[in-house]
Amino acid sequence: MEAFIGSYGIPFEDFSKIMNDTNALLAGSSALALYLQQEGIDPGFKPNDIDIWLAYEDPCTCRSCQKGNKNPELKMTQLVSFLEEFGFKDCKKFSKDLFMGEFDDYLYSASLSNIKSVKAYKNADGQEIQIIQARTSNLLDYIKCKFDLSCCITWWDSKDNTFKTLSPDKTKAKKMYNIKDKIASELSDKELPRYEKYKSRGFTFIDPPCPFANTPDPRNFTESDVWTKKSKKDATLIKPIKAFDILTFDKTPIKEFLSESEWNIVIKSGDTFYGFNRRTLRNIMEKTSKTLLTEYKTSVNTCKIPFGYLISYDSMIVMSSSDYSIYEPVLDIPVKTRAKVPETLSLYKLKCYTVAGWEKQECTTMTNTSAPANASRIMQRIIRERASSTDSVVAVAPVNQLQLLMEMLPPGAPYNPDLGLD
Repeated sequence: MEAFIGSYGIPFEDFSKIMNDTNALLAGSSALALYLQQEGIDPGFKPNDIDIWLAYEDPCTCRSCQKGNKNPELKMTQLVSFLEEFGFKDCKKFSKDLFMGEFDDYLYSASLSNIKSVKAYKNADGQEIQIIQARTSNLLDYIKCKFDLSCCITWWDSKDNTFKTLSPDKTKAKKMYNIKDKIASELSDKELPRYEKYKSRGFTFIDPPCPFANTPDPRNFTESDVWTKKSKKDATLIKPIKAFDILTFDKTPIKEFLSESEWNIVIKSGDTFYGFNRRTLRNIMEKTSKTLLTEYKTSVNTCKIPFGYLISYDSMIVMSSSDYSIYEPVLDIPVKTRAKVPETLSLYKLKCYTVAGWEKQECTTMTNTSAPANASRIMQRIIRERASSTDSVVAVAPVNQLQLLMEMLPPGAPYNPDLGLD
């Protein structure tokens, strides 16, 4: 960091002091490049400029606040005066009327809101520093919520002179995802150029990480024999147990299917394993949600999973989190509805396994009266994802297939010869 700031003709100690005095935040592509260098990784690109973020809160009109550090314009004045001291001048790059279209690195979509102003300053060598005022009281929370790409949520911590990032493991592997849970096909025309820019810098676009309640299943497979079986035709031949991918109609070894994405899960029904995309399945399950009024005048929130199994809505939330990878519905209790024509329905509980749990045959059982730990956290993520995504998350044909599967098989009859399972 010292050498980088020095290359702009600014003494590092002076720069560090003004950043602390104004509570400013250096974040974005320059921070990303320097973070990768800090971790011994070639960034693959050189920063074009420095982005400095300033928090702007509507100023208090009292005399003490106007004179003190609570005056947001005072911070801007301090920072501008500091840059001018080292030969930086306002290059009028972003006019009041035009900067919304010109500031393509950050004002790429409506998701980056509450920007008060953007100003660019250049020195005699053409080096540029941009100051962005955001209407927020917490800049770090702001960039975590508003930036689009995970790799760009990287910043310099002026207190300990280190660079930090939202997803260290993924950023160090030069992998990025859309923070609004969009997949590549959902990116807008304004977002695509940024995706292509970082792709050209060596980053790979991946699916957003799946939410979790406590700890995501690391899915560390061993050579346990639970993943294999003897061939029916040749007892001496050992082959991998496969999951039938409902959306592609392919049969894939369970270990391979689960390793492809943390969004992939397996549901065991009888002796058969079915593979699903967690998000796609949840979208369909939510469409089957229903509140049942029991004969005791209590209500039960339910939804259906393939193949006609009725589970609690809380169990669906568990399936939406990455804490577990394999699920097995087991008959729990009958529920008699309170209606003119009462009916008795079978509610199922879920046996939830991590990969390690499956190998040891140890599970957590989700009954219809227990709620998952930190369920609110998962639901907040689901609500945010739903608000920022569209129905295009799920392709039309697979959804239709999955909707049919919700009713295809009665509980206890997992095998369907039309699917060609072995």
